[in-house]
Amino acid sequence: MEKYTALNRQFINGVWKDGLEDVKIYNLNPFNEEVIHSLTSAGKGDVDLAFSAAKTAFSSWGVTNPLLRRNLFAKGCCYINGTKGRVHRLACY
Repeated sequence: MEKYTALNRQFINGVWKDGLEDVKIYNLNPFNEEVIHSLTSAGKGDVDLAFSAAKTAFSSWGVTNPLLRRNLFAKGCCYINGTKGRVHRLACY
């Protein structure tokens, strides 16, 4: 997975993509109401694509060794939270 920092897209089925709706969402500066960021809204079509991708992925995930699944979740937690504290460092190994 590529590193993505703009955060104006959705990650569905291994691909960063814009929402399918014709609606823009604007993040405004509360002080002066200047637009800080905007993105295309997700809709039912995006949810359907994500659900379909998850359903397809589950067939292999469901038969994956539980210890491997646990380790992948622990790595994900460490990635999200950083490796702060002893408990997080232990979970990463």
